[in-house]
Amino acid sequence: MLELALSETRGVYLIFLYEKCIIKTNRCKARYYYLISKKIKIDNPVGLHSKRASLFVNEANRFQSEIFITKGQRRVNAKSIMGVIILSVDLGDEILLEISGDDEEAAMNSIVELLDSDFGLGGEA
Repeated sequence: MLELALSETRGVYLIFLYEKCIIKTNRCKARYYYLISKKIKIDNPVGLHSKRASLFVNEANRFQSEIFITKGQRRVNAKSIMGVIILSVDLGDEILLEISGDDEEAAMNSIVELLDSDFGLGGEA
């Protein structure tokens, strides 16, 4: 059984996964994951649907890092087209982008740039 704990230190989240032992003992294994995160407000008129969702997922898949998007209480893998579409991100919604891995900073910069440029689509739906 795994338990998840999340703490924030200077804008960097530290995720603790605690694995509880089945055998009666006081020992347990803990694995630590560092990640970077950024809150982003979606300002394009069609949100993150269809074509933009596809471009977003393609960009996320260029990187080895684990990438997740959270909207409200729902957190999905940003490398999954179904997950991104199910989030139903609309104009004005705020998402939390979380990235963990060797190329996390490059991934964050690239994805934020993609969102800021409206995916290079302008006003196109």
